[in-house]
Amino acid sequence: HPTYEKLAFPSSSFLDDVRAIEAVRLHAARGGHPSISTLGSTWGAELRALLAVVGNHASYGHAPGLAPAVAGQPSVADVARIWEHWGIPRSELAREGQPPRPFMAALGNPVDKSVSPRMHNSALRSAGRMERYVSWHVPSSASALRLAISVAPRIGLVGASVTYPHKSDAARMAACDAVAKAVGAANQLKFHADGKVDATNTDATALRDLLQPHVRAGTTAVVIGAGGAARAALWALRKLGATSTFASRDPGRAEAAKSLGRWVPWSERGDLRADVWIQATTVGLQPGEPSPATPHGARVAFELNYKGGTTAFQSEAARMGATILDGKTLVLEQAVHAQRFWFGTEPDRRAMEAALAR
Repeated sequence: HPTYEKLAFPSSSFLDDVRAIEAVRLHAARGGHPSISTLGSTWGAELRALLAVVGNHASYGHAPGLAPAVAGQPSVADVARIWEHWGIPRSELAREGQPPRPFMAALGNPVDKSVSPRMHNSALRSAGRMERYVSWHVPSSASALRLAISVAPRIGLVGASVTYPHKSDAARMAACDAVAKAVGAANQLKFHADGKVDATNTDATALRDLLQPHVRAGTTAVVIGAGGAARAALWALRKLGATSTFASRDPGRAEAAKSLGRWVPWSERGDLRADVWIQATTVGLQPGEPSPATPHGARVAFELNYKGGTTAFQSEAARMGATILDGKTLVLEQAVHAQRFWFGTEPDRRAMEAALAR
């Protein structure tokens, strides 16, 4: 039986969490059997689940019905639920005699509800690849994202999906392809051993492919929002020949999207009419919250958010008689494009669909 090398230390920042990941990875790569934990981390259970994927051979948590041994200690059940949510069975965690796995991650804040790990792990497993995919909570600051990117080669992070609020910052920190440059946001990163980071925007290319049956030259479109997802939609619509207008609450944020479409103030969104409407804000996602807009004239309405149910915007679009496309469709398509970007091969779409349906 191996001897586990236990190290526990207080965590007061994201930097401390990164130190734990790096220590686990380096010690496991040298043949050690690390059992490293941070105490007091806001994301204690998620971090311990991640550490087990990247090289931790053991961890500690309190059993059902018992109090934590120290303040903030997660339960064993909490950690196990995260592995289950990610679609990673315990047989695929760090094991005796095996080097630590390379891994991939969804980077964002919050990111714990992301369905990406389950989808990507199904495709990785189907392809016989060693990588596994996790969620990694990265605080809402450019410096936190920069730190995560800078340590990637040292901790075995080979690819990442970037979500809110980091897409624009990611585009400034990586070598962007033409799509990410045009959109001004990156949602996929590929890390190289020499420190180079490649970036693309699969939201944009996936939206182009999904909208193609519904959009042609001369089609009119309205996009609600001006963030990374909205700019991806405007890019896709322009590529397909549509004439686009977008409305947003923040005029300053709209500046980055004005090269892709015509902007109108938020107060004027009720006057808009178009063939295609795309909803790219977080408005209307909570129970009882009204839709951000009524899609007047819509033949097609696309809700980019995926929340596992009908949004207020989708209800309004149904009332208008529009064909509705939902965020689940985009989640799957952009993930397929992401695997092509990372590996240059076609992923198992059926495996990803099945994982998303669970």
